[in-house]
Amino acid sequence: MENQPSVQPPNDTPTFVFGMMMGFLVGSILAVWMAPRSGKKTRDDIRHNVITLRLRAGNSVKQVVEKVQGESVEDSIEQGKAIAHQKKAELADRVNGTTTA
Repeated sequence: MENQPSVQPPNDTPTFVFGMMMGFLVGSILAVWMAPRSGKKTRDDIRHNVITLRLRAGNSVKQVVEKVQGESVEDSIEQGKAIAHQKKAELADRVNGTTTA
C-alpha cells in the first residue's frame, strides 16, 4: 500500500469572514446614507418600538401566569379524581349490566 499525500480542502474561512465584514460595513453606510429620516428620529422610533414591545411581552406573560395560577395543582387533582370516580362508576354499571345515559 502506497502512502499517498492527503488532499485537504482549501480554507476559505478568512475570505468568508472578510466578505461578511465588508458587506456589513457597506450595508451600514448605505443604510445611514439612504435613510429617509434623521438619525435622531430613527433612534426615537426604535426606542418607542422597543418600549411598546416590552410592554406587550410583559402583558402576555402576565396573562399566561394568571391563567396558570388560576388552576392550582390541587384543583387539577380533584378534577382528575372526580373523572376517575365517574368512569369507575360507569365501568361498574357496564359490568353489572346496567347502563347510564
